[in-house]
Amino acid sequence: MQNRKKINKALVRILAFIVVLVLFKGYSYSQIRDFSITTNFPKLVVQREVELKLEVKIKNRGEREEDIYLSVISPSKAKDWDARLTALYGGVDVQAVHLGSKKPDNVLKLEFRATPPKEAPSEEYKFIIKGVTADGKIKRSLEITLIPKGKAWKPKPEKPKSEDIKLLVDYPKIKKPAGEKFEFEIEVENNTPEDLVFDLIPSAPPGWSGYITPRWEDEMIQALKVKKRSSEFIKFVLTPPLYVSEGEYPAKFKVQAKDLVQSIDLKAIVTGTYELRMATKTGRLNVEAIAGKKEIFPIYLWNEGSAPINDVSLFSKEPESWKVSFDPAKIPSLPPVRNVGKPEKIMVTLEPKPRAIPGDYLVTLTASGMQDREDMRIRVTVKVPATWGWIGVAIIVVAIGILTGIFIRLKRR
Repeated sequence: MQNRKKINKALVRILAFIVVLVLFKGYSYSQIRDFSITTNFPKLVVQREVELKLEVKIKNRGEREEDIYLSVISPSKAKDWDARLTALYGGVDVQAVHLGSKKPDNVLKLEFRATPPKEAPSEEYKFIIKGVTADGKIKRSLEITLIPKGKAWKPKPEKPKSEDIKLLVDYPKIKKPAGEKFEFEIEVENNTPEDLVFDLIPSAPPGWSGYITPRWEDEMIQALKVKKRSSEFIKFVLTPPLYVSEGEYPAKFKVQAKDLVQSIDLKAIVTGTYELRMATKTGRLNVEAIAGKKEIFPIYLWNEGSAPINDVSLFSKEPESWKVSFDPAKIPSLPPVRNVGKPEKIMVTLEPKPRAIPGDYLVTLTASGMQDREDMRIRVTVKVPATWGWIGVAIIVVAIGILTGIFIRLKRR
């Protein structure tokens, strides 16, 4: 009986212990958890370009310690406000805080900082400070509304200036022989804040023609669109007149868009051309001559180029034992024919050798100057003198007489 009482007492004690343990654990699991994010001034009018420093309190209202992670969400139109949470002293950015469960460790003061830019419109900007416990079970937030004071600053639109237009060329001076085109490749640079359509205005030297084409095309154009802060390439083509003289010829290229004007000076340098020509009076390249006798005939020299040909000498290549001479044999300078109006006359004396066999022969006449050279081949038909014909007839008559006498003698026998 006594043993049974002892057992019952022991069971009662065990049950009591279990009840106490369960109650204790239930108490520990049912601890109150909460925190708050507050400020005394949730809506403010702020000055542009002045940093706002607003005190924010993070308070643990629960019965246990908490680690709280913090973030600031800015409205899309205020991404450049640099909104953040910092420590009250030192200004370092804060992303999480640890709070105790009892005073004074259960409260922490931070600063919400933001700087409105000078161009921010005067309207409401809602920033949200979010906090969440380390286990993610409790979330709280605070909305702060800021309104920039006064009228927003707006930059004045930049007015295009002529100085913002550039005309760039790698080769502003080009040297070429007369008769060839001069092509200047020019970059039109628009450094203004606007797209511009430029009138293209070429200015050629007197007597020349000038036109504009795209960089890689031959189509003539009179206007060109260039986007802002960019450039385009064109070609300025100058064509000299037919008989242009040596020298330097200045030209100008100009672009104009509204009241904006820019120009560039260019120069075409023409070098002389040299074209020595030689011909007979009739244009025929054949001459008749008698063996051993002189044949005199004229030839003509002229310069179709644009600059004089200096130190012109005449010489020939003829069959052996022939004689060829020129009058004059040298010309100090042969100016362009367009300047003098007529060619230079040269008398050629040709003498085949006395015993030249009748027939056709080639004689080459050459005019050679410092700048050019010209050859002319002439076919010379050689004939024998008329006296040789009578001598031939006499020989034939004598031969016939001798043959006749021989024939008669033989017949008598």
